[in-house]
Amino acid sequence: MPDPRLGPFPADFRVHGLRTHSEAGAGDDFEQMIAQLVDALHPGARQINVDPGDTGIDVLFGRLDDRIIVWQAKYFLPQVREHHRGQIRDSFRAAVRNAREHGYRIDRWILCVPCSMDHPTAMWWDRWRREQQAATSIRIEVWDESGLRARLGRPVAAHVRAAYYAWPRAAGYAWSGAANGPTSAAATPPARRAAPADVSWSGGETVHVAARACLLEGDPRERRGGDESWVLREGTASLTGPAPRPVWFRHVLVRRPGFAADAQLATVDSQIRLLAEIGGRPGLPELIEGQVTPVEAGLLSGRLAGPTWREVFGPARRADRGATRARLRPVRPTGPNCPPPRSTAGPRPWATPPAQGREAAARTWAPNLANAAALLRTAADAADLLATLHEAGHSHRALTPDGLILPGPVAHPTPPTLRDLGLATVTRRAGEGPAEYRAPEQDRLGLHVPRVGVRTDVFRLAAMTYHCLTGVLPARGGPAPLRGLPLPFPVPDTLDEVLVRALDSDPARRPARIRVLADALRVGADHLARSGY
Repeated sequence: MPDPRLGPFPADFRVHGLRTHSEAGAGDDFEQMIAQLVDALHPGARQINVDPGDTGIDVLFGRLDDRIIVWQAKYFLPQVREHHRGQIRDSFRAAVRNAREHGYRIDRWILCVPCSMDHPTAMWWDRWRREQQAATSIRIEVWDESGLRARLGRPVAAHVRAAYYAWPRAAGYAWSGAANGPTSAAATPPARRAAPADVSWSGGETVHVAARACLLEGDPRERRGGDESWVLREGTASLTGPAPRPVWFRHVLVRRPGFAADAQLATVDSQIRLLAEIGGRPGLPELIEGQVTPVEAGLLSGRLAGPTWREVFGPARRADRGATRARLRPVRPTGPNCPPPRSTAGPRPWATPPAQGREAAARTWAPNLANAAALLRTAADAADLLATLHEAGHSHRALTPDGLILPGPVAHPTPPTLRDLGLATVTRRAGEGPAEYRAPEQDRLGLHVPRVGVRTDVFRLAAMTYHCLTGVLPARGGPAPLRGLPLPFPVPDTLDEVLVRALDSDPARRPARIRVLADALRVGADHLARSGY
C-alpha cells in the first residue's frame, strides 16, 4: 500500500544539544520533543516524570490501571553503540518490573533515539528484541532517526516541527515549502487546484480523491470553514475502472493556507494512519488509498454493499418523511398478550405510514418479536465494533443509522460493519457530529471536555436502539423506561435499566464501557428468542 504520509522532515537532532549546551539538558529537551510528538500522534498521551531512577517510561498512552503503550527516549549520538546496550536493557527491565508491581500491562515498548544503530548493535537489537518479546509478550519497537523524521513530516506534527526544528526564516511554517529547508521567506506558495473550489460536487459526477477516479453516489455532505480557507466533503462513491468498488471518501481542499486548513489536513492524515493500523479488522473499514499534500487531502476506505441500519430498522430521514405529511395515528398491537392502550397524552407508539411507496414502508415499521430481536442483536454487534475503536484509543462520536451497514438479511443477520470512522482523531468542538442522536455533552463541550468520547458513543447507539425499538425519540430529560411503553413483547429488567442509564444526560452516569451496553442488548435479544410470543 502506498505510504500516505508526507515525505520525511529533514530534522537535525543535534539542535537539542546546541540549544541547551549540556548533555543532560539535551536529553531532557529531546524527551520533551518526543512527548509532544507522541501526543500529536496519539492525543491523550502523558509524560511521566519520576525522580530519582529510571522507570523505563518517559511517555505513555493508556491507563495505569489497565493497559499502556510506553515510549522511552534516549539521546544517543552519533550512533547507538555497544556501550549503550546496558541502558536499553535496564530501562526495559525497569518498565517490566514497575508494570508487575503496580498491576498494569504494557502492550508496546518503543525506544526513541535520534540516530541509527551500528551494525553489531543492530544485530544485538534484533536478537534481544526477539528474546524479550517471547519472554514478556510485550511488542518492542524502535523509532530511530528515520522513523522520527518520517513522523515529524506528518501534518499532525506541524507544531512540533515548528517548536523544535523550524528554520529561522521559514514563512508560514505549517504548510509552505519554506518549512522544509533554509529557503527564503518569499518562497513560492504551493500550486492551487485547477478546478474552482466553490463548485460543489453533485451525484453522478466523476471526481478525483487521493488520485483515484470516483463516481459519486448522491450529493456528498459538504462543509466549509468559517474563514473560507477550506472545504470538507465526504460521502459514498464507486471507484471507476474494470472492477468498480464501493467506497467512502473524505476530501479536504485548501483554498487558503493557514492554521484552520492545516487542522483539516491533519485530521485526514490522522484517519489515514488510524485506518492503516486497525482498518480491515472485522467490521471496520479498510484503507484503500490515502494522500496528503499541502493543498489537498483525500481518504478512500472500502464499503461493503448492503442495506444500512436505517433501511432495515429505520427511522425515516426527515427529508423522506416530508414536511406536509399527515399526522400518523397510533396503532396498538392486538392480541391476548398485548398491553392496554395508553392515553393519547403519552408518547406516541409506532405508526402505520400511508401508502406512499416502498421507501416509506421500508423506513417505518411496527416492531414484532423477530424484528425486535434482530434489532437488539445488531445493536450489540455494533457496540462490539465501537469497542474495537475504543480499545485503539479513539471514539466515533458521529454514529447514525446511515453509518452502519448490514450485509445479511434480517432473518439471518450477519455482523454489521462501520461505514467510516466518524470523528475519530478529529479535534472535539461544541456542536460536533450529526444532529441526529447527538449527545448532550456534544452541544456543551466546554462543560464536559474529558467525557466526550466513549460515553458519547454509548449514548448515540442507545438512542438509535431505543428510537427504533419503541418508535419514540428518547427525551433529553431522560427517556421513559421500556416497561412503561406499550411494547408487544416482554422486556427484561437488565436491558431496561442499562438502556435508561446509557441515555442519561450526564455522561458520568452512563456505562463507562460500551461492552456493558452490548451485554444488556444480547440479554434482551436472548430473552425475546426464548419468549413464547
